[in-house]
Amino acid sequence: RPGMFARTIGTAATVDDAVANNDYIEISVSPDVNYALNLTGVSFDSLLQFSQNGTMTSTIQLRSSVDGFSSSLGDLTRSLTSAYGAGVDAGTPWNYDMLTLGSGFDNLTGPVQFRLYFADNIDLESAVIRLDNIQIHGSTALIPEPASLVLLAMGSLLTLSRRRG
Repeated sequence: RPGMFARTIGTAATVDDAVANNDYIEISVSPDVNYALNLTGVSFDSLLQFSQNGTMTSTIQLRSSVDGFSSSLGDLTRSLTSAYGAGVDAGTPWNYDMLTLGSGFDNLTGPVQFRLYFADNIDLESAVIRLDNIQIHGSTALIPEPASLVLLAMGSLLTLSRRRG
């Protein structure tokens, strides 16, 4: 389960800016040879930390290579209010319970990349967005060999011709 953190001094002000500037982290998953992926969801934990007076608002957006990273699969937006001098206010971790992926994520025979884009309203060295427990949910399925498919098709034809005769 990979994890990471980003200082807000290096993140975009809006998700659109992050996308335009190719500012993201990427996670890939690939099926083994002769297998297909059936992906059902993505989940992760997030945490904001900062020690300034004010409110920090952060958005994390998930996109995938299935549609060329052209649309959002989901956004997580959270805020944290902190009082200056109170030390680092870590808030409460947020669990992004499984974001359900649609049928476009079934029977994938090649690698799939997921990109997480970060944006926030604070530009401080001491402010941090943490990401942990990243999980991609789903299963794999064995792809039948072409010879097996031919035998299956021939068996179906024999069954059909037998019923007619």
